[in-house]
Formats: sequence, C-alpha cells, structure tokens
Amino acid sequence: MPTTKINQLIQLEDKHPGARRIYTVNLASPDGTNDGSSSDIGFLQGRTITGIVVTKPSGITLENSTNDTTTFTLDISGGVAGTPYEFDTVVTLSTAEIEPVTLVLPVTDVGNN
Repeated sequence: MPTTKINQLIQLEDKHPGARRIYTVNLASPDGTNDGSSSDIGFLQGRTITGIVVTKPSGITLENSTNDTTTFTLDISGGVAGTPYEFDTVVTLSTAEIEPVTLVLPVTDVGNN
C-alpha cells in the first residue's frame, strides 16, 4: 500500500497578475545527484517521479503541468494581486509512495515579474 511521508511546503517566486510564468521544482539534489548516497541531499534519495496530480486554487490558471524523473513543471497565468495561491500537488514515486507537495505562489503587482 502506498504511504505518505511528509508534506513539503515550497515557496515559489512572486508573479505579476498579467504574467505567465513557468516554475520548475527540482526534488533531486541541486546538482542533479539522485543516487541515495551520503552526498545526495535531495528529497528523492534515488527514487524517481512517475507522475503528478496538481489541484489548482480558484482565481488563477494552470495552463499546463509536466514532469520528468526528478522535476515537475507548472505553467501558471493570471491571479489577483495580493493573493497567495496554494497548489496542492501529489507526487507519485517509483516506489509507489505518494508524497504531497504544497506550492505557495504569491501574486503581486510590484515589479515586472
């Protein structure tokens, strides 16, 4: 039976309501290591991503979502300035484990983001 370990909370970089942005989340080590060794500091620890399911909040548009074995990508547009949006993402791993990941996206009208 698949198990859930922890819910990761990841803060995404702010975006402007009029901007369309692509966010890539890397669950391996920053240098790409994913072998479970002592130098592997990533979340996956030798496991791979086999699929994702993203639940988007209302008021913002999820244009597309994709994944490969160590990352997943969200293409997001819209939103209302001053609103933080939480995207609940369920990541299925090669070990049949199911890991919840919550992505927090602040939408702001400051700057050119």
